[in-house]
Amino acid sequence: MFNAKRHYNAPAVTWNETTVRHSIAEIAASVAEQAASGTRWQKHPLDAGGQIKSDFYFGRGGALWALDYLQRRGAVETVFDITPELDQLVSDNRKYRKRTPHPENASYLFGVLPLLMMQFQRNPDSAKADEIASAIAENNDQPVRELMWGLAGSMLAATFMSEWTGEKHWGTLYRKQARLMLNDWQAVRGVGHLWHVEVYSKQNYFLGPVHGFSGNALALIKGFPLLTQKQVTQITTRVMTTTVNTAHYDDNHANWWPTYSPDNTGKPLVQFCHGAPGMIIPLASLPVGLNEEFDEMLLKGGELIWHAGLLEKGPSLCHGTSGNGYAFLKLYQRTGDDLWLQRARTYAMHCIEQYKEITGHYKLPRFPLWTGDPGMAIYLWDCIEAGADFPTLDVF
Repeated sequence: MFNAKRHYNAPAVTWNETTVRHSIAEIAASVAEQAASGTRWQKHPLDAGGQIKSDFYFGRGGALWALDYLQRRGAVETVFDITPELDQLVSDNRKYRKRTPHPENASYLFGVLPLLMMQFQRNPDSAKADEIASAIAENNDQPVRELMWGLAGSMLAATFMSEWTGEKHWGTLYRKQARLMLNDWQAVRGVGHLWHVEVYSKQNYFLGPVHGFSGNALALIKGFPLLTQKQVTQITTRVMTTTVNTAHYDDNHANWWPTYSPDNTGKPLVQFCHGAPGMIIPLASLPVGLNEEFDEMLLKGGELIWHAGLLEKGPSLCHGTSGNGYAFLKLYQRTGDDLWLQRARTYAMHCIEQYKEITGHYKLPRFPLWTGDPGMAIYLWDCIEAGADFPTLDVF
């Protein structure tokens, strides 16, 4: 149910909040120091090297968002105003867009959309809101039905703008895209409902949050306050049924392959982008008690993550230990069982060990939000606070 070569078991560790706070501060300080230096941001060797661009996934945008978020949360004493950096980020991203795999899409993780949202947070004027609305609307005519490049990402942006402003037109924009998403939700016999996602010139029934089912479901779940009760009930039922029917499980554990196929073949990954963590994290906010099999499958998925052990890839959000740890925080929030918080905090201490080992070996910080140190720092803070808001998806 998982590939043991991708994981390892580490000795027991004791939660130490002082150590955790120190690590958060160290990471925030490294981002602030790099931003203040005016020098080029270099990609970490584990991220294929080269120069860091402007985006949220690999780029400066995500690193600066993380620094600002930690400052807003009171997690660090670092005081660095990211505002002067944003105009250049937006300009750079507009140029970079032409070279992306989906240049016609308003990408939530690689495009200008979240950068405009960062500007709006600092200066919420109508002109900037119009830019954001125009960017979101670009996806109305694009076929990509997923979170990184497509419709789910722009739907998330619309929900944040609706929450921040209370203005009705964001709900109207969101509902238009939700209708597109629902219209493309295909019934699959014996399984439930899935999206046949087209991304990188390929089509498949992707299940994970970045390119598939659970990410699209998250965009719908986040918009429940903007939808009718009939729609909410239909979405909830479909999501729960499909989650159960696509699971691979035994008496104790459950996992989900990256894609659904009738022959049940696939890679048994256990990370946020593919596998049990990426099903639990987006879907754990659905009500407990409506579908006992769904409730049980999420718990079995959590047990699988713990049983598999730490990821060899390191402590990142997308395919590392901190991303998996968020599944424990979500299950703690869902169940109130302290076991899950204890496991999350155990993972936090191991994240710090992985971070120190990688930083010591390469003598270089790893700046990306999704694959590097800043995302891990936010996870550490949530372990202190016993929170479970996944960066940029649950909170912005």
